[in-house]
Amino acid sequence: MKDRRLLQVRVGVQRPLPLAGRRLREQIDSFVVWAEDCGLQIKSRASDYAHQVFCRLRIQDQRRILRSFQTYFEVLKTLRQRGQDPWDSKRFLWAYLSKHQLQPCSAVLRHIEGNEALEIFSRDYTQVFRNFQFLEAYSGSLFDLLVLDWMTLFRREVAAQEKLFLQMEASFRQSPSVQEFVDSEAHQVQSRFGKSEFYFVQHLIRSPLLSREKRRRRVENLLVSSRWLGSPSRFSFAG
Repeated sequence: MKDRRLLQVRVGVQRPLPLAGRRLREQIDSFVVWAEDCGLQIKSRASDYAHQVFCRLRIQDQRRILRSFQTYFEVLKTLRQRGQDPWDSKRFLWAYLSKHQLQPCSAVLRHIEGNEALEIFSRDYTQVFRNFQFLEAYSGSLFDLLVLDWMTLFRREVAAQEKLFLQMEASFRQSPSVQEFVDSEAHQVQSRFGKSEFYFVQHLIRSPLLSREKRRRRVENLLVSSRWLGSPSRFSFAG
């Protein structure tokens, strides 16, 4: 499981961010100001751990993270320039999919409600898309969210994490279809970094996204919807 990555980076003297990291931080700072005008408060400061992980990535991976966030931000700015509401999750999602030439499973939008958190994950389980409903519920660092995979970013009870991972992995490997998460009761999720805040999260559906390019007709990303129940709180983790 991905938790082994936590053992590979020791917190020490912080290395300066490389060029791609500095540009990413500038983009994040611009996004934070822009999002505030849309009624959204976001934390941007990286944890020491995410900072060091980014510095140790290959240059091409650093640039990939930067480009991914740049295009995400561009989609949002284009929506607003057209007079469309960035809080409209379905419209935002569809614009993002069109920009990246990703094909969703049939009728996936019918499975999504306006108050649900939406995320899109790459094959390494880092998040490349998140709607405003997710960002409203999440109180951690945006930099961390872009750099760390979800198993490193959040702590769950082992059984809950393995169940989620196996179902998401199956969606990457099986014939594309919209599927509900099995045994998807709400469970505690803890931020590993920052103030170690807790959330109650209920995962709803998972849907593979295919590349529209003829030479790459395979599952490239995974769309996940969830409900983040209540405000973050600080209390002892169960288990």
